[in-house]
Amino acid sequence: MSRKKTIKDYENLAATRNHEVISVSNKETPSQGDITLLCKTCNKEFTTTTISYQNARKTGCPHCKATSASLYWTGRARTKTPEQAKKNAEIKEHINKTRKEKGKAFANIKNKEDLKEKLTNDLYLPNGEKNAYNDFILKRLNDPVTGKMMEKHHIIPLHAGGPDEKWNLISLTPEDHIEAHNLRYLVYNETGDKNTIKFRNKTPNVTDQISKAKALGNETRRAQGTGIYEPGMSSKAGKIGGSVKSVEKDLKQSTKMTSGVYDALYNGSRWKHTKTNTEIVIPPNTIVKMPQLVEKLIEALPPCEEKTRLAGAKLTTATSALARVIKGKNEGGRSSYFGWSICKE
Repeated sequence: MSRKKTIKDYENLAATRNHEVISVSNKETPSQGDITLLCKTCNKEFTTTTISYQNARKTGCPHCKATSASLYWTGRARTKTPEQAKKNAEIKEHINKTRKEKGKAFANIKNKEDLKEKLTNDLYLPNGEKNAYNDFILKRLNDPVTGKMMEKHHIIPLHAGGPDEKWNLISLTPEDHIEAHNLRYLVYNETGDKNTIKFRNKTPNVTDQISKAKALGNETRRAQGTGIYEPGMSSKAGKIGGSVKSVEKDLKQSTKMTSGVYDALYNGSRWKHTKTNTEIVIPPNTIVKMPQLVEKLIEALPPCEEKTRLAGAKLTTATSALARVIKGKNEGGRSSYFGWSICKE
């Protein structure tokens, strides 16, 4: 059991931060109260909880923190760099293109009656269960609910390729709007619906529903030949996984990479293993994430101790270490990791 902290402990901590303790609200148990201090750096008083002050990453003075932030941004641009702006534009373009492709499935729907027919035809799932979302929407279309506060809901969501047309809209109460996305998430297991529910701050207990949601979504994808059942998908490590890249996610990750790591992944690189004299060339645009590089380096090695150790290393540790190898020892990185070094022409 750790020793109970006293006022003296907080006075000593304050002294190291150039602060002076003025008062403590809970003298019996200081760690459970508030503390008021004088910052001798900015000559201002501030009050915070003792726990917050104790765990502060720097001095804990909000005035000094605000001043430091202001000085940091003085003369600095807060806008995106041209590279980041370009990548964000690529992400947006890809999302719009994906939605347009998905929207082709609904090109034959021209009005509300066509939509009702579509919902009715898809009223039952491949496993024989009723499509709870379609059933809910059909009931609201046939027997509209009125109220003072109504919200517009896209019956076929925009994220699923639905158009922003009058025939694709329905007026729902706020409660029904949340329920609609909840039911659709249960049936189709799409992230867009889940995020909408979270945004409304009324997230259902997904933990209790996840098994049913996955089962229903799995049946739907199996019948439609999409997702993990799309031709060209592969199985690995006992789990069904997709070979189709999440382009949006990859592009977002690339904006956070250092220029060296970005070049090594997207523009290609050559690696050499010292002990086994193994070399591997990573062609441009074949891998886009550091975990993929780790996998390539493991596969390239013949059976040896370092291959076993690399395969058993924690993935975050391996990716971080290889990023430092790419950076180079002269730049504050490292020269190699488990024998692998990058060949810089």
